[in-house]
Amino acid sequence: MDKSSDESSDGRHSEEKSSHGEQEDDIPDVANAGPAPFKLDKKHGFLKSIIRNQIDRDQYDKYVKAQQEKRRNFKISTPKPKRPEVPLYVPPCRKTSEGTVKTKVLFNFEVEDETGMIHSIPIKQVLVAGALIELRV
Repeated sequence: MDKSSDESSDGRHSEEKSSHGEQEDDIPDVANAGPAPFKLDKKHGFLKSIIRNQIDRDQYDKYVKAQQEKRRNFKISTPKPKRPEVPLYVPPCRKTSEGTVKTKVLFNFEVEDETGMIHSIPIKQVLVAGALIELRV
């Protein structure tokens, strides 16, 4: 037999083809078929639109970050005016100085001891910020 008669059109020997039977006809020959059918066909421009979208998104992200930086710098450069300080509330009973203690002598209590000495004890009324606190000896 001729070598050319043993080989089929795809370059394999006829014996190999016949040993596998009909199953080999069902499976496409990926090695000799050219570009694989599962690869992405780039002719229709789908990949270009994806790349364009990525570039647009990156530019938009840069724009947004620049705007945020401008806002941050603006806030730092112009401080917010402070509110005027609110005076602390002091109730009316404490508006007078607490250090002021008024005492009023009600009477003097005089006592004579066994030796004949006279001891004088003043009895006082104590006023603190306008209120009667106690009687002191």
